[in-house]
This record gives sequence, structure tokens and C-alpha cells, in this order.
Amino acid sequence: MGAYSILRFKNSKKNLLTEVVFLYRHPLAVQYGTLVSKTIMKKIKTVPNRHEIIRKKEKLDKVTAQLKREFIGIDKVIDEITDAISSWFIFPEIQEKPVVINLWGLTGVGKTSLVKRLVELLSFEKKYFRFDMGEVSDNKWAIKGELEEIYEGLNGLPVVIGLDEFQHAKTLSENGMEVNNPATRIVWDLLDSGMLSIVHYERGINEIPETIKQLLLCVKMGVKVKNGVVISERDLFVKIMKLKEEFEFTQKESEKDESRFTFLSESFRDQMYRWVKLKFENSMVFNKYLDTMNAQRTIEYLNKIYMDSYADVLLDCTKAVVFVMGNLDEAYSMSNDFNPDMSADDFYQQSLKINITNIKNVLRRRFRNEQIARLGNIHVIYPAFSNHSYQKIIKSELNSITKTIKRNHQLHLEFDNSINEVIYREGVYPTQGTRPLFTTIHQIVRSKLSKIICFRELNCQEADRVIISYNNELINFSYFEKKTFLKEFSEKMILNLEVLRKEKKDDMQAIVAVHESGHAIVASLLMRILPERIFSSTVDTETAGFVFFNERAKYTSKKDILNILARILGGYAAEKIVYGEENVTLGSEGDIKRATEFAIGILKECGMGKIPAKFALASSRSNYFICNSNEEIEKEGVELIKNALVLAEKVLEENKFLLLKISDYLSDHRSIEKEELKKIIIRYSTYPVNAKDYFITDGREIFYRNKLKELLEKKPIASSSKSVSELQLANFSLNKLKQNDSQL
Repeated sequence: MGAYSILRFKNSKKNLLTEVVFLYRHPLAVQYGTLVSKTIMKKIKTVPNRHEIIRKKEKLDKVTAQLKREFIGIDKVIDEITDAISSWFIFPEIQEKPVVINLWGLTGVGKTSLVKRLVELLSFEKKYFRFDMGEVSDNKWAIKGELEEIYEGLNGLPVVIGLDEFQHAKTLSENGMEVNNPATRIVWDLLDSGMLSIVHYERGINEIPETIKQLLLCVKMGVKVKNGVVISERDLFVKIMKLKEEFEFTQKESEKDESRFTFLSESFRDQMYRWVKLKFENSMVFNKYLDTMNAQRTIEYLNKIYMDSYADVLLDCTKAVVFVMGNLDEAYSMSNDFNPDMSADDFYQQSLKINITNIKNVLRRRFRNEQIARLGNIHVIYPAFSNHSYQKIIKSELNSITKTIKRNHQLHLEFDNSINEVIYREGVYPTQGTRPLFTTIHQIVRSKLSKIICFRELNCQEADRVIISYNNELINFSYFEKKTFLKEFSEKMILNLEVLRKEKKDDMQAIVAVHESGHAIVASLLMRILPERIFSSTVDTETAGFVFFNERAKYTSKKDILNILARILGGYAAEKIVYGEENVTLGSEGDIKRATEFAIGILKECGMGKIPAKFALASSRSNYFICNSNEEIEKEGVELIKNALVLAEKVLEENKFLLLKISDYLSDHRSIEKEELKKIIIRYSTYPVNAKDYFITDGREIFYRNKLKELLEKKPIASSSKSVSELQLANFSLNKLKQNDSQL
């Protein structure tokens, strides 16, 4: 007699029905035979046919389109992600290593929510395993414990794994030292090969030793077992195993039901099956296997299960797609600026310049090179949201609210454009993504929904439309039945940022107006770079005003140093010229510090002084630097700062009326935009700023390339006047010096 199992599947190419029969010639081979059958089934390559390929491709296209409808401003990101997972989704059987997709961006741009929604649309909710690396870093069992869920039901099958807040999984400290983080070690194996060795611990497994102890006592006292059933000393067996309550029945009834006296109780068998279910097709096959055993073999089998529970098992995640999600604020140089007066479009344009090289350089501060290599080269970089994207998000949210109220209360909400504008002004912090925006929408709109509904029910039940608007710190609700006006009510809405944005027109704004105008004029006339905008009053309590430049120089040359220092000191110089030296305020403290750090830095660190060398204080780590306080270097730095201040004052004195005009404008208006500023400069500057291409728009004028071409065209390469013998002698002397140096 033998057990068998039949697997039927269709051969799509030949349209034939194939039968695979697994025969087990001996009852004891049932367990191992079943295991073999499952292994073979996993290894059968189920190559999708043409229709299946088309179906999956169409589904992925639909998912991509749906994500673009739901997530605004990240179409390129969505395309990159769905393109990266296409092979995994359509042909998972050919994948031999996990697909690792890195998602980097500022907070609140939708990394986590996008992956979650993608998983839902692909119907992978039950095959998605997300880990918050910030939470698991202190718990070495957290990741391993959840990975066991994959082992139990999805081992070797396509799954999605999300490693969120990955910046917290760092293995290097700020000073470059190794960080011991045992909880994340398994992650690096996952990212590398996808094959993990884990301890698969089953709940309740520790009950086995006590059960074995009781069963051994039963055998010692004469209990005998055949085919899994106790055949002698049944009363003693019941007593030892403490099964009296379970076996309260008459002798006559017990004789009718031999299964009541199985050596292992039904409840214990159910628990055992949970421990070994991966080795059996179903519980019926497992119970039949137990029914072939006597007492000794049953105890041996229990002991084997217990010992195996402490052995490592191989977790196969080679068919996984792994999303690594994190915030790398260092890559987004503007991320620490929380000022809501900053332009969303400016941040968006800056974020577009971030590339994979920037990302990997930032990763090097947190991870070892070989770990960065395991992250692969699929790095999807989220841009910051543009002004247009924020406006679309606001419109989408308001439309969603409108649909909900219409569906549940048969009332149409119509939002005046003033609502959209005030939500934007109050809720957009460019470096913080959508979270502040959604909070503001709740504050201004969602929190008022109950009042809107209640007012209609109490005052104008026939109303079918409400127009919501904002004006002069009042949010207004006007009720209509079709086109007929019925009633209205208003509610005071004091918004924090709106209050802070009011023109102050006080001494502080006048001081800041002059100071920031000085920076802007020196940059415009001396460096030929126009600011995008100037603020003389901001909502940020730590920043009185600022000048924002969108263009960044691609390189810095020696001749630029004085101009850069002059721009930094332009605010101080402007205050001195307009208000007198004795009235210069402490607001220049930050500029003076920055100018000093820049001057000393370029001399000591960059070797841009008279001596092209790096200077450092003496320490074990500065062995290859010139370790000398070097008063000459510091004197040179002081001289640079003096000359830069003289230059800034010269430019501003020569354009004093221009300085006064821009300062006056900014004393009455909290900001001025680039185009308006350009008009004023062209009209009142004493410099030839109206000349074609005076202002640099690409971050740097073309000089070095033109110079190189000019030299090649006009000056032929001169031959060396040294003889061959002289060159050979010099080369010999140099080699001899190197040889002696190596011997030392």
C-alpha cells in the first residue's frame, strides 16, 4: 500500500493536460514524500502565457495611471517606480535577487503612502511587510520576528518589503566611527542576496519537553501504543497525562471510540501541525503519519521537532521587491529652512538639481561603501512640490470634501478662490511637504463642516448649495436654493501667518530693508547676479529678512573671493552708509561671522592665500598639514575682510540713490520680486547694467573654455629648450629621491 498525490496543470503551449504523480512506496515516507512534492512544485517554472503577460502589463499601466491621479506632482517618480518593478511583477520567476528601489525625498512628499497605495492596487496587501527602521533599531528581534511571517506562508514567492525611515539604520556615526546596530544586520543580507538564515521559533514549542517527560513516564509504567493509539493501561495513561476531565465516559463508550485514546491528544496534534505544516500537504496527511507510530517513535519524532526548532532555516526573499525609503536632508540643502515665505517654485527648481551622485555622497556619511553598493543604483529622487502642485493638492482635497458632503447630505459646497489662496498662504511650508497643508485644510474647512450642516438644518433646509469664501479675517458661508440666495453666516478666522505677514512699517522693517538691499545691490552690480526676491519682513521669528538667489556659481576662483566677501558684508556696509557707523545694528553679527569663517577657511583649508598649503592646529590627525597658528595667514584674512568691506562700500556709495530707492520700497512693502528689482536697478544704477547680457543667468560666465580655445588658436605650443640629456638627468634625480624616501 502506498500514499500518492496528483498535481495537474495545463501546458499552455501544447494545450495538454499533464499529470505529475508522486508515489510513496512506504507509509513512513509520507512526510518526506510530501515535502519533496512541495519542493518540486515550487521549482516548476510557471512561465506566463501571452494572455497572462498582456493582462499583467495592462494592470500595471492602469495602476500607474491611477497613482498619477491620486498623487500630484510626482508623475516622473511614479513612472520610475512602476518601470523598475515591471519585470518583477510580470516575470517574477526569472528573478534571482531582490529588486531594491530607493526612494529619497523631503518629509511629507508621499514616499510611504505611495508604496502603500501601489501595494493595494497590485493586490499585494497580504504580501507587504513594512519595517520602521527608526523603531526597530533598538530591538534586534523586531525584524527577524516579522520576517518569519514570510517564511511561514510566502517563502520563495513574490513579496513587497518596505524599509521606511532608512536614515535611522546608519552604521557610521557623525565622526565616521562604526555604529553597532545588530537589529539591522539582517537587512543588509536581505538587500544583498535575498537569502537569509533565521531562527524559526514557533509559539508554544517549549511545551514539548514537559510532554515528552509525561509520555516517557507512561511508557515506563507499562503504557503501550500501536498506530498512534494507547492499547494498554489506559486509566493510568489518563491519570499521568491529566486527561481525566477529557475522558469522563463509560467503559462501554470508550470501547466504541478508540480515537479517544490517541497517544497524543487531538488538541496537541493541532498544535504540532502548526509547527510542521510546511512539511505536509494538510493536517489529514499529518495525522495519518502520526497514526503509523508506536510510543517510542512518537517520542523520538517530538524530540526531533523540538531540536529542529532551534536550528536556522533559510528564508528565500529572492523574488521580493524591496523599497528603501528615507529622508536625506543633507542632499536637500534647503531642507533646514522652515520659512513659509520661501517660494515653493524656488525649492522645486533646486530639488531638480539633486542627482544620484549627491545621494551617494550623503549616504557615505551614514553607511560603509559596501553597504551603499548593496542599495544598488535605482535611486528615485523626489522633487519638492512646486506652487502648481500645491494648488492642485488643495483643489483635489476640496473636491474630495465636496463629493463626501454631496453624497451624504445632498448639499453642494462651492469654494471661492479666496479659500484656495488662504489655504496656500497659511499651509504651505515648502520644506515640509503636504503635512502642514492638510492640517491647514482641516483647520479652515473640515472643522467647519458640522456647523455648515447644522446651520442648514436649523435655518434653511431647502438649501442645496453653499458658497464658502474668505475676506478680511472672516470665513463666509452663503446658502442658496439653486440660484436663489437664502441665508448666510460668518465666522472669524484669525490665521497665524496672515497676521505675521501684515506690513509692519516700523524701525525694524526699515533697518532690514536697508540691510538686505545692500546685499542685493552688491551681488547685482559686482557679481552680476540678480536675486529672485528680497524680503524685509518675514513670518519666521528667527529671520528678520533675507535675499534669495536661485543661481549658484558652478565654481569659485581666486578672483571671486573678494566679491563674495563684499556681498556678505554688503548689509553691514549699507547700514553704515545710510544710518551712520554709530547706528549699525547687531543684525550684522551673522554676516560678520560668515565673512570671517569664509576668509579664514579659503586661506587655511583651500590654500587660496599667498601659500598654496593647508594649515591646521597640531594634532595626531593633522600629520600632513602645516601645523602652525601662522599669524601671517590670519593677517592675510583680516586684510581680505578689510578690502572686501571697502569694495562693498565703494559700490554702494557710487549707487547710493539706488540703495535708497530699493530700501524705501522695502520699508513699505515686505518683499520685492526679481523683475521689479531689475527695473529699479536699470533705472537708477550708475553702472552699465542695461548692457546686453550684463546679468549672469546660468550661474557663471563662460571664461575658462574660451580662454583655452583662444590660447590654442593664437599661440603654438613651444618646444622645450631643455636637451634630452637634461630631462633624463632630472628624471633620474627625482627617481633617486623617491627611492631614498621609500627606504626611510
